[in-house]
This record gives sequence, C-alpha cells and structure tokens, in this order.
Amino acid sequence: MQYDKIADPEAVGLEGAVRSALDRLADMSPDGFCMKLHPEIVSCDPDALRLTFAYEIEPWQLNPNGIVHGGVLSAMLDTNMGYLVVALTRIPTATISQTTNFLRPAPPGRRLIAEASLDKRGRHIVFVSSKMWQEGDEKKLIATSEATYTAS
Repeated sequence: MQYDKIADPEAVGLEGAVRSALDRLADMSPDGFCMKLHPEIVSCDPDALRLTFAYEIEPWQLNPNGIVHGGVLSAMLDTNMGYLVVALTRIPTATISQTTNFLRPAPPGRRLIAEASLDKRGRHIVFVSSKMWQEGDEKKLIATSEATYTAS
C-alpha cells in the first residue's frame, strides 16, 4: 500500500483517513481478503481514537455449524484494528501479535459490529484492542481482541 497516498488525519479527520485507506486498498487489491470482508465505517471518534466497522455476514464465512468461523471473526477484528493504526500513522504496519477471545457464537442474520480503540502508541509499536457484538445487542459480546502492530 502506498501510505503517502492515505489522507492525513490532521487534515481530513480520522474518518477521512480511514476512508482514504479503504479506498487505497480497494484500488490496489480489489479481490483481496480484507475487501472480501466488506468493512463499512459506522463511526470514528478522533478524541477517543476509536473506529467502529460493521460487517455483513456472508455464507462463505460460516463454519459447518452454521456460525461465523473463528478465523473470520479474528480477521474482522484485525482489519478493524489495523485500519485504525494505518489511518493514524500513515505508515506501513503489520500485525505482530493478536489474541482473540471468543465469547459466544455469531449466527447469521445481523451484522457484526467491531469497535477498535488505540491503547498505546510507542515509537515503533502500537497497541490496540477491539470488541465485537451483533448489531442491536452491544451488551452481548461475541469476541474481544488485543493486538500489537508495527509502526515504522
């Protein structure tokens, strides 16, 4: 990804920077895995450094039990957190580590909402956390995740 082409969050705000990053990835890799997840911006809170995405559940994402596959949930959370990091830093980033806790199944029928928050930013490492629920049921978390990303 050409990070210099991502809009500066100081100039366009956090949501503008996230949209810029999403557009850039769609141009570079329209059939890539992240684009197949179809992240949709729900909200951006620049003061709290928080980004919320919504994801439609699609049949290919389900495991044999008819619920969203855990790997897909992890990828959605990673995508949510990663875009927050990219939008804020505008520099190449990669996931160093990610821990995901699965709290309940995610059956199809309602969109999944993932909310990422920046926990700490160092010179070369960024710490982010995210939580996920089904739309309309924020009190019943589906999964939580914590990750570290490179920022250099």
